[in-house]
Amino acid sequence: MSSVATAGRIGAGSANLLMYGHLVVPRLARWSKDRTRGQVVVRRRDGKGIGFLDEGPGDRNAQGVLVNRGWIHAPAGQRGVPRFKSIDDRYQRRAMRKLLCQICPDPADRDERGVLWLIDRAHGSDRPSWPEGHITGHPPVCLRCAVISDLQCPALASRGYVAVRVRNPVPHGVSGALYEALPGGPALTVDGLTGLRVVHNPVVAQWDDREALPWILMGEATMTLNGCTVVDLREEYERARSAPTLAA
Repeated sequence: MSSVATAGRIGAGSANLLMYGHLVVPRLARWSKDRTRGQVVVRRRDGKGIGFLDEGPGDRNAQGVLVNRGWIHAPAGQRGVPRFKSIDDRYQRRAMRKLLCQICPDPADRDERGVLWLIDRAHGSDRPSWPEGHITGHPPVCLRCAVISDLQCPALASRGYVAVRVRNPVPHGVSGALYEALPGGPALTVDGLTGLRVVHNPVVAQWDDREALPWILMGEATMTLNGCTVVDLREEYERARSAPTLAA
């Protein structure tokens, strides 16, 4: 698909975009000056999974899965260089839960055909039914940011993508690090010293996988895309360009 030549018409709503020079930086991306939040993964005392040494409220999601604490962001103007290939897990999970745009903090675009997603052609496009039932860790997008991604993102340009309206996105599960206990280890053990090791990272597990989930440190949420309609991004933009949120 050729680039949508409408960059000049999307500038009016740019106040809530993160910029690095002339590049728009997705909210999903980390920055070089971000710092990790302290977390020490331990085996639970009952032996039924993992936890944090100083685990407290907010360290597990509604399903009881341990979640990566994410990053501490440096103040605006002091964040360094964007790391486009490194994900802010906390924002990713929030964007999936609330169907927010992965690039700006606005809600993803939605119409009668569903929520707008950009899907990498490299993942599953050989299936006849694809993208129906596609499982993704990428949050949706608003229409303005879909256009920006088409113009700016080298990964989309190199691998190709499809724009899809999704009528029924369904939470699928988690992507994260799968731990296992080493035989003979004490009940409370510190990762990297004794008792635990990472066997797969990342691993994807569904919400009903009660065997794996207690041993996963969740990074990203995954979503199954049902009720898919492939659309043309140029046509989507032209259709909506007179809307107040997209007008110049």
